[in-house]
Amino acid sequence: MDSFGDGLLNGAPAATEADLISEKELDRREQLARGWMLLADGKVATARRMFADLANEFWGRFGLAEASLAAGDPAAAVPVFAEAEELWQDKPLERKAPAIARRAVALARSGEPQYAAYLCESTLKEVTDPDAVLWLSCAGVQVWTGERRVQAAHGALAIAESIDFRKAADLYHQLAATLRRTGHLSDAACALHRAVELLARSRLGPGLGLSHLTRAQELAAAGALAEAIDHAQRAQSLCTDRPLEAMCVLADLYRRAMRFDEARRLARRAYDSSRQHGELGLAARVLGQIAASASTPEAEEYFRVSADAYARAGKPLEVAETFRVLGHLLAERGQLMEAVSCFDQACATVLAPRKPRS
Repeated sequence: MDSFGDGLLNGAPAATEADLISEKELDRREQLARGWMLLADGKVATARRMFADLANEFWGRFGLAEASLAAGDPAAAVPVFAEAEELWQDKPLERKAPAIARRAVALARSGEPQYAAYLCESTLKEVTDPDAVLWLSCAGVQVWTGERRVQAAHGALAIAESIDFRKAADLYHQLAATLRRTGHLSDAACALHRAVELLARSRLGPGLGLSHLTRAQELAAAGALAEAIDHAQRAQSLCTDRPLEAMCVLADLYRRAMRFDEARRLARRAYDSSRQHGELGLAARVLGQIAASASTPEAEEYFRVSADAYARAGKPLEVAETFRVLGHLLAERGQLMEAVSCFDQACATVLAPRKPRS
């Protein structure tokens, strides 16, 4: 992948003396860059208005789709991403990869995970450009499961390295302003083009965050706790779509490393910020595991809160897992009858008939 240090206008169309550009066109590119900056800052409605004036351009239509996704309407985003692809129908597949990747994410969030997984996989087989692979791998981490997700996480992290796309974009935007003031309009346009590309890449944050979490869990399973903690810490600022899960993963890793005060503080923050039964169940179970590892008395209470919350969330497998962990805790305490009761409840929950998915 091209990096920020590879050249002043690396990745943007080359400017020549003959490449004249009007002030009006430069204003349009400035508006596009500002729209992406507003979206990156969470000002979705304002960004959407700016993109609407530029919807006949790829990055403008792409921005409209991202605004719908950011507003929590993935179903509305799907056709707009497809329209962005159509605007570049004559371009190589690699150039359209950002729209394809984000359309896959929108499809998964709107209830079509199988098609989303197929779209990512089939496109990834056809591209070799690192930037295209990055977009598709970040999408894959969000739509694939199991070993395929782990592979995608490895790929995304290897390409992304440690680039802060937003900071790099800000530098290009400042450069464009300087070039414009000195009359170098074509070079200013190139700098703005690069800023927009980098701002669009900032939408990869959640995918990269999940990549770090996936890698953290893989490393933890292999006993590499220090590296796992490093990846989980990096995920915290990136996982804007699943902050509570990210906190719980890191808290559990702190627990395994016997850093109980840090683990408890982070898990408690997750517990206090939970808004749904499933989130409460996860945070309470992690708090229970921390209490059990630290040999403090509140472990059983947290596990029972977790099981109840998961039951209310309609997650029977998580209920069963919580009862299993609680059963082991009670057995270690010598409360064998209570432990057997928990194991019975875990088995009954797993074996209970469930409604088939529609």
